Amino acid sequence: MFLLTLFGTSISNGKILMLSLHPADDVIIAAGITYKATERGGKIIYMTNGDCSGIGSGYIRQAEAVAAQVYLGEPEDNLIFLGFSDGCLIILTTKLP
Repeated sequence: MFLLTLFGTSISNGKILMLSLHPADDVIIAAGITYKATERGGKIIYMTNGDCSGIGSGYIRQAEAVAAQVYLGEPEDNLIFLGFSDGCLIILTTKLP
């Protein structure tokens, strides 16, 4: 998981952009940070929807991620799913110049 400070001078007062490789990583690994980020208008970007067991499981994991974030107070509009296939992120590092 990656945390980036946006439009601020420090992590204590800036907005936070969270990059999560899979749904639930943001909640399981860093629920407290996720909650604080959402209080400051942060965004959460999911690289995949966790579809390693098929498209159906990806949709289920994506819906679970949305439900968990809504429970924490994050509006669904602040969640971004990029849609990369689970297990294929290595292409981003091996195929780019």
